[in-house]
Amino acid sequence: MPVQICPAPPPLFRRIGLAIGYWEPMALTDVTRSPGCMVNLGFSLPAFGKTAQGTAKKDEKQVNGAFCHVHWYKYPLTYWLNIITSLGCLEGGDLDIAYLSEIDPTWTDSSLTTILNPEAVIFANPIAQGACAADAIASAFNMPLDVLFWCAGSQGSMYPFNGQVSNESSPLQSSLLVSERMAFKLHRQGMIMETIGKNNAVCNEYPSPILPKERWRYQMVNMYPDSGQCHPFGRSVTRWETGKNPPNTKKNFGYLMWRKPLLMMLNGAVMASENVNTPENRQFLKQQENLSRQLREKPDHQLKAWAEKQVLENPLQRSDNHFLDELVRKQQASQDGKPRQGALYFVSFSIPEEGLKRMLGETRHYGIPATLRGMVNNDLKTTAEAVLSLVKDGATDGVQIDPTLFSQYGIRSVPALVVFCSQGYDIIRGNLRVGQALEKVAATGDCRQVAHDLLAGKGDSGK
Repeated sequence: MPVQICPAPPPLFRRIGLAIGYWEPMALTDVTRSPGCMVNLGFSLPAFGKTAQGTAKKDEKQVNGAFCHVHWYKYPLTYWLNIITSLGCLEGGDLDIAYLSEIDPTWTDSSLTTILNPEAVIFANPIAQGACAADAIASAFNMPLDVLFWCAGSQGSMYPFNGQVSNESSPLQSSLLVSERMAFKLHRQGMIMETIGKNNAVCNEYPSPILPKERWRYQMVNMYPDSGQCHPFGRSVTRWETGKNPPNTKKNFGYLMWRKPLLMMLNGAVMASENVNTPENRQFLKQQENLSRQLREKPDHQLKAWAEKQVLENPLQRSDNHFLDELVRKQQASQDGKPRQGALYFVSFSIPEEGLKRMLGETRHYGIPATLRGMVNNDLKTTAEAVLSLVKDGATDGVQIDPTLFSQYGIRSVPALVVFCSQGYDIIRGNLRVGQALEKVAATGDCRQVAHDLLAGKGDSGK
């Protein structure tokens, strides 16, 4: 559900915000066979010498293999450009070297690697590895399958978490495989946190020992930048490797890693950035910092008593409590399992405001998510203001922005209703009332039972 509630320091205690998901560049990786070669920085660290130097080999069985080192850099570009402000889990900081595989003994020794991935023995069999064909096909045409977490699509197997690559088909394939393994390894070690989930999980980061492959992409930046496209984890390199692996290179590569988090744009955050750094705001932030320090210094029982006192002295109005409780109830109801059938209603902010509000009111009546292709004028601030305005006016509880759904169902004009089920899906195009569109599907569509349930008020809708 787009509208979320997050905890806040006293005296607010609870704060309403808008949950948004977007692709952000968050890391750079070097993949090198020369220890200490900082590919993306353009120099080498001489201290490593030839320690654990990478290789490429072909044995008597004509099976290619390789060993590569990986360096992981923090690269919070969104934070540096100040594109988005006041997000609950927005990662900040400077460019920093977060991990060097040269100093990690588990990166060169498969026996030691078992400490980090003991479950690898379960998937070291032909049946488990054969299932990775499905992951390779899924990543080739859409996104990888999170359920097959031990697979790296066309690249091979995620296990073990080290630089050893067997059955190398190309140096680019090996470089991507070890980059994906490093992302999984850092998730397992708690160095990369997850920012998507249920309830308060969108308010705070939390550990995730399993890599969510569907929310990761990569883009080649060294030695031959490929700025025109990103690729999901596991996708075959045969689509784009031509000209990027000449025989006279040292097989060192650099990649920009993209991640799709689900973060909170807190209420009141949609303001011009030049109005944020005011004396009043700086004083307020200083007060909040002092208050947080005081809270950390209090023992738990004192903190509980103090918080209860603050709640009693600063009660919320009954209407506010009712509004928040209703939001929580709807949120919990919408998260009782992911539906396998339902409906989607595709709209755009280009539709006149009066008509858009009518459509959103109808979708809310039937419990159908309203879906947008993208942001207003490609601007997040303007989009957030428009959505919050609709929520405030009571036209909708929120909308979702997902261009992949437009592509999935071939939606080229709006409004359009899609009803989907195990048999397939039905599309009703044109400016019909939502009820009339559902009636058409209920009469002749493949998913007529879903449409009947939605008309009767007992349907399940979702992505």
